[in-house]
Amino acid sequence: MSLLVPYQESLFPMYSSGLFLIPAIHSFQRKKYFHSGLLIITSGISINYWRHASYGWRRNLDLTFSKLSFITFILTKYAIFESSNDTWVTAHIKLSNIVNYFLLSNLLFENNYPCWKYAHVMFHYFMTLEQWDIINSL
Repeated sequence: MSLLVPYQESLFPMYSSGLFLIPAIHSFQRKKYFHSGLLIITSGISINYWRHASYGWRRNLDLTFSKLSFITFILTKYAIFESSNDTWVTAHIKLSNIVNYFLLSNLLFENNYPCWKYAHVMFHYFMTLEQWDIINSL
């Protein structure tokens, strides 16, 4: 199967997928084992996909688990919103950063701009920050 991106370009999103292990360890230390396990699995699947980014079952698995993880953390965020330190404004700014960098990454990739990978890394970065905040609020 042909690669969607050259290996050198996939290194950025591959390594930044490892950022999800930071809130995974943090949630494990806080005895939030479901969230920890979900993040470890999601990070592993994502790293595995990006090391050889091509169409196929690994891509489908990555897309499925990343969406499952995203939905789980969004639902958790809104379930615990009253006990978190966020206001509605900051919560929506954080969420818009995540969504905007994800969409920007896709737009740049589809238009063959090589900087798509930096937008994807920023997407991973903001996801990691939000996951950390959510775990802290549990």
